[in-house]
Amino acid sequence: MSDEDFYSEESYEFEFEDGDEDDNDVPVSDMDEDYAVENKYYSAKGLKYDDPDQAVQGLESIVSSAKNDDPEAREWVFKSCKQIMKIQFDQGVYDKVLNSVDLILDIGTKLPPNYFEESLSKMITKYTSDENTPVEFVNAFIDKILAFVIAENCFTRIWFKANLTKLDRIDPGDPDAWKPMVKLINERLDSIPDGSSTSYALQLMAAEVELYSQQANVDLSVLSDLYQRSLTINTAVAHPKIIGVLREAGARVSFYRGNFEKARLLFYECFNNYDEVGSTKKRTVLKYLALSAMLSDNEFNPFESQETQAYSQLDEYSGLMAMIDAYDSADIETYKRVVSNMAKENDPLASDPIFQFANSRILDNLIAKTLINLTKTYKSVSYETVCARCHLSNDRLQELVLELVTAGKLTNTKLDFVNRSLITEDSPASIFEPTSNGKSIYGNLQVINSFDLSSLLPPRVNGGTSTITEPDSANSEPSTTSVTSLIYSGHERPQSKSEWVVAADQWCSHLRSALPVPIKYEMSQKDKVISIQKQELKGDTPETGSALIQPQEEENDNQTMLVDKVTKSDMLLRWADEINAKLAQLSIP
Repeated sequence: MSDEDFYSEESYEFEFEDGDEDDNDVPVSDMDEDYAVENKYYSAKGLKYDDPDQAVQGLESIVSSAKNDDPEAREWVFKSCKQIMKIQFDQGVYDKVLNSVDLILDIGTKLPPNYFEESLSKMITKYTSDENTPVEFVNAFIDKILAFVIAENCFTRIWFKANLTKLDRIDPGDPDAWKPMVKLINERLDSIPDGSSTSYALQLMAAEVELYSQQANVDLSVLSDLYQRSLTINTAVAHPKIIGVLREAGARVSFYRGNFEKARLLFYECFNNYDEVGSTKKRTVLKYLALSAMLSDNEFNPFESQETQAYSQLDEYSGLMAMIDAYDSADIETYKRVVSNMAKENDPLASDPIFQFANSRILDNLIAKTLINLTKTYKSVSYETVCARCHLSNDRLQELVLELVTAGKLTNTKLDFVNRSLITEDSPASIFEPTSNGKSIYGNLQVINSFDLSSLLPPRVNGGTSTITEPDSANSEPSTTSVTSLIYSGHERPQSKSEWVVAADQWCSHLRSALPVPIKYEMSQKDKVISIQKQELKGDTPETGSALIQPQEEENDNQTMLVDKVTKSDMLLRWADEINAKLAQLSIP
């Protein structure tokens, strides 16, 4: 016989032994009875989808006929009661489900505690997770379990889960109902010192965040406090939905407080957590993420990642995508038209408080960006042109220019109020020369003190008598002159030359500190690409040294040395010319 024949199906020979004919006369043992109950249970369970009523009858017969004093039979009774509850719940017979809960709680006390506790936890999850389940049934179901847990003084984990579940189903518009429950759970958490309740603490914070967020007037301080407290809790395992809710709270607080970059990072983390659990809130959070990216001028495009590309094709994101395109193109008119269309079409995003908060700020950033681009393009541009391009009034234009100059975002720009134009100077005169120091200021004071300016300065009043203090000689130390007395008086007045030099340095540093520090803007890679594309559409070729492009040749060291090359001889020649010009001025009679 070959191996193939040996292992073939036909080569198997089965030998059956006939049972003993006298077995029917042997009493049924307890083991056989357990097998009979098990077979009966699985037979009835198999009918629950095809014939639920027949399945209930079979399971109820197990409950009524099993011996409660038998541990094995008690377990099958418990399982049968759970199956009866499932069938009744699917049929919507909620009053019968509540009756079955009493029987389960009575039988469960005779089962191993760990098994019974795990069963109760699964029951809470099953019968309360569906939002379509009547609230009355959920509350009655939870109340029965809580009454049992409190009476038996057991299962702390079930107590927390039942109360937190009840808190999730409560009406957010009724603070008088949920605030006492939050306080009760917090007090129970404080009574557990071993740190085993950290996961319930996070779950409670997430529930509080959702309740407070749905109030008419959201208190940012409360959301900020809950978010900061959640960061202090270290837990190895936390449900992604809970983490997502807490991160969303932190993102909202950062967003409303103007920290848009931090809000962007938190919204991105929140989106990933919601996406992991399949929550529908991820769609809204993705919109907030896009708004934060625009406000922070971050090059990160939330719709370019693999997990979000599909969202950009959905109709509910069409308005947002048009907004992003208009913002990237710095097209104020198109941006306003898109926002107006979103409101007319009843886009849910248009009525969102976060969008309404962000829209005006995005528009302000877009106007400021356009204004800065105009000052970079023209040396002089009229109010009329700027107002037309930026959609501003004359008064608002002047305010915006002053704001940008004070913030250091506009450099070398002046307002010509007579000709009503903006002027950008290539080399503006500085208030302080780079070489200004205490010695030069001291010398200037000595020169000023050599002139009699008493007729130009107001008199000082001492004891009701108007007196003018005469200036000191130019060769002496500055005293209480009519000029220096305006700066120093009495014991504050420096005495020696060295003290005057130190005081002048301090005075100069103080004035410099009041000047806004210019912000050095560098065009982002995204703006560079957009500018190049615009030039290509117009048929223009960007210049090689333009700030809009970065030639690959610049990566080569030899090419880099050729750009803006300045030799030492050129510097020396320029310095010589400056010295000769100064000497020529001094030689003029």
